[in-house]
Amino acid sequence: MFGMGFIALPSVFSLMPGGQWFGAIWFFVLFLAAITSSVTMLQPGIIFLEESFGLKRKTSCLILFLFTASLSFPILYFNQNFEALELADFWIGTILIFILASIQIFLFGWKIGAKKGLEDGNEGSHLELPKFFWFVIQYITPTFLLVIFIAFLIQNLPGHFERMSIDSMLAQAISKGTSLEIARMKALVARSVFFGILLVFSLLVLLVHYALKYKEKRVQLK
Repeated sequence: MFGMGFIALPSVFSLMPGGQWFGAIWFFVLFLAAITSSVTMLQPGIIFLEESFGLKRKTSCLILFLFTASLSFPILYFNQNFEALELADFWIGTILIFILASIQIFLFGWKIGAKKGLEDGNEGSHLELPKFFWFVIQYITPTFLLVIFIAFLIQNLPGHFERMSIDSMLAQAISKGTSLEIARMKALVARSVFFGILLVFSLLVLLVHYALKYKEKRVQLK
């Protein structure tokens, strides 16, 4: 999707009559799609800060904006040929989003309870969920997720780690006749983005854990 939107289609527009206008319209539509999608994606984070820490909405929005901007600007700065953005898209949009979905399905199926979720989903509903729903959520879905994820990692992960190595970057620079210093910088940026994403993800997990504990204490005090 990333390659089609930012690389393939602009190349097609450049070959079309009036391609500049079509390209401008295309990127404007992408901008609107990104803005509207960002609102829905950031809303859960805003609600989380409000409910878990008792913050006001403006404060929650400001904190989330600063957090998002602090992660976005370094990627934009090192984004020559979309390399940093492509790397971040792989680790966040492919790997971490899959891990997050797996955590959610395990929490819903085993912590909250799929049977309880089935009862809550059928409450007041004209169309009830089938009774085998809890079995699918608790056993079949996690199994499929793990099998697909492991197969994906075996197939794709070694190549991405190889691309982040200094030797790989230097070999590409030599073959293209570009600067070796820039190649070393690219390898450093790639590793920094990778470890930065892991660090942020770990901090978010700790933040959620702390927020849940804080919320439990507030409920007990009431």
